[in-house]
Amino acid sequence: MADQRSDPPDAEQLARVFGWAPETPSGEPPADPHEDRAQILQDWLHESPPMPRETVDLQTPIARRLCRGSSPDEGKSVLALLLDPGGDIQVIRRIKQRYKSLATRRRSPGQHAAAVAIYYAAIATALRFCDQKITRYAYEDLDAAFGKPTRRTWMDPVLAEHLASAQELCRAKASQRGE
Repeated sequence: MADQRSDPPDAEQLARVFGWAPETPSGEPPADPHEDRAQILQDWLHESPPMPRETVDLQTPIARRLCRGSSPDEGKSVLALLLDPGGDIQVIRRIKQRYKSLATRRRSPGQHAAAVAIYYAAIATALRFCDQKITRYAYEDLDAAFGKPTRRTWMDPVLAEHLASAQELCRAKASQRGE
């Protein structure tokens, strides 16, 4: 039997999957009085990045202490790694996977929105600084997806600028490829 693959979703489907739709007339997601999306985003941007699986698998406290300091990214925040032009693509992939997983688990609307923003920021980092597309989505779809979070009032301004730069890059690449 032949391998049948479907095309990746278009921008509208991405918006639904990642919770950017439906929106209120102002363009903001429906209000959630119990959380502060901006605070959730800031908390997650300033936490440590996910560790490699081989490090997580070290179960003993002694082994964990021995490995402490062995990562060049230790002590850096997720935001610092996302904005580092010389960053490690494997670290960016781990960040993308972690926040994709958080977005699909959808604990709450605020956590979901923050996870989606960081997920897209990781894809933007790979495009901008590593010249790698770490997703199957077309540049045209990424262009649309990168534009959504930049219009949110709760979005970190530095992250919004990062996404806007990646959006411009996607437009250029899409026009070169005729997407």
